[in-house]
Amino acid sequence: MKIVYRPKWTNGRYHKSGKDSKALLYNSLEGMSFLFENESADIVNEILRFSKDKPILINDLLIEGYNKDDIVEFCNELINVGLLTPSVLSEANIDNLRNVISINRKKESIDTVKTVQEKLPFEISSAESDYSNFIEKDGIPLSVMLELTYSCNEKCIHCYNPGAARNDNEESTRNLFNKLNYNDYEKLIIELRELGIPKISLTGGEPFIKKDIWKIIKLIHDNDFSFDIFTNGLALVNNVKELLQYFPQSVRLSVYSAIEEVHDSITRVNGSLTKTLKVAKELQKNAVPIYFNCPIMKNNLLSYHTVYSLAKEYSALAQFDINLIDALDGDIAVSEQLQVSNEQLEILLRDPNIPLYVGKEAPGYGKKILDKTEPFCGAGINIFNITPEGNLTPCNSFPISFGNLKEKSFKEIILNSEKLKQWQQCTINDYEECGTHEQCWYCNRCPGQSFIEHGDALKKSTANHNTAKIRFNLAKKLKVGFDPLSGLKPFDALKKYTHIKTEVVKSIKIKDDYRNNY
Repeated sequence: MKIVYRPKWTNGRYHKSGKDSKALLYNSLEGMSFLFENESADIVNEILRFSKDKPILINDLLIEGYNKDDIVEFCNELINVGLLTPSVLSEANIDNLRNVISINRKKESIDTVKTVQEKLPFEISSAESDYSNFIEKDGIPLSVMLELTYSCNEKCIHCYNPGAARNDNEESTRNLFNKLNYNDYEKLIIELRELGIPKISLTGGEPFIKKDIWKIIKLIHDNDFSFDIFTNGLALVNNVKELLQYFPQSVRLSVYSAIEEVHDSITRVNGSLTKTLKVAKELQKNAVPIYFNCPIMKNNLLSYHTVYSLAKEYSALAQFDINLIDALDGDIAVSEQLQVSNEQLEILLRDPNIPLYVGKEAPGYGKKILDKTEPFCGAGINIFNITPEGNLTPCNSFPISFGNLKEKSFKEIILNSEKLKQWQQCTINDYEECGTHEQCWYCNRCPGQSFIEHGDALKKSTANHNTAKIRFNLAKKLKVGFDPLSGLKPFDALKKYTHIKTEVVKSIKIKDDYRNNY
């Protein structure tokens, strides 16, 4: 073997810190990531210097102190996991590869029956998390989320974007924001690459109704980023083929129920489930990794579980969320009118498909010992968010701004913002009441929810505190033999709530000066 090629579905980054070096490579055809350290990372760095589908002479990879035979063997290993190819593959060959991957993934989805233990979201080491920890020491985040627009072709009753309307008698103002243009994104994406950031997530609103979306995606792909997309899929119905040429690492579709009437009542767009699943079918056929994202609220409480079965049918992973977030503009209608009751939440927490599951299979029945010297989450440390108007925030549900990209560069903000430095130095010890109650060990606190509620990320979030208390008390009940399921499956136990009234969601504005000026 004298020549190899880096296929166009690979993306990656290399970083050297002191004597150590690491590289992260993505095989976006299969949605996989790989970590390389020191000697192997140095070779990967040389490979990343070559453009995709251009010949790489093995002799060009020779580095002082490295044996040619070892490099050849290493390249063979990369070929085996799809990170290199021995020749340039035609579109027909790529289609064949997609077909094989799709068939295998479908078979795994059908044949694999996970135990409760296997479903639980235990923290495990991964290529991405290890690389993130490595570059974080030098102030480099792993990922940046781009909220390309707040505009959307659905009208979801639970939407937390500023200006969203949740019933037909309210007027949406989501399209009134002064948005970044293509030139802004071009400058930003090049800067993010130069900083060594490996990953970008695209979201909205609905990203596929953003002007220049395809030019932005091409720019991301050409600059060697791995990228995820959060979408409802409606604008993708006739455009999946165009997306395939850019090899997204994953597509995350909003699916609220397998029952069309339920899903469409949440999106307030007739036929929306049918269109979303049509896109899912095309993505499945072409082996694109898919997630079905499903927040649980009153309207889909009795049928959220159907999304799990639906996900298996489409070779997707179902991700459920019991934490509803109020609007970033001070509208608390979501938590006031859509949040399930404490009794219903207790039953949901017994479902192993829910990330905050409480049960004997989970360590400490779901208890997590907190290191009070650590931050609560990576928002504003290893992940950042950029709003449509260019505000740099910790994440898309934490609307405190560290600066605006129309005024300063991304690098200037993350290096010089005093507000950001103060935030990054915050530990659990700095939070109000955290660690002072027994139920704190069952809390999955979100600083963004605290900020939306109080204008202060360090104050106690009512929703997070309530969930922690329910989880703590549920664990105590289970230990003495009481289970709210009474031997039933969670969705069967919820059937006693057959007459849930789903009222029209109406805005409830609270004092929001700090939100309007974030």
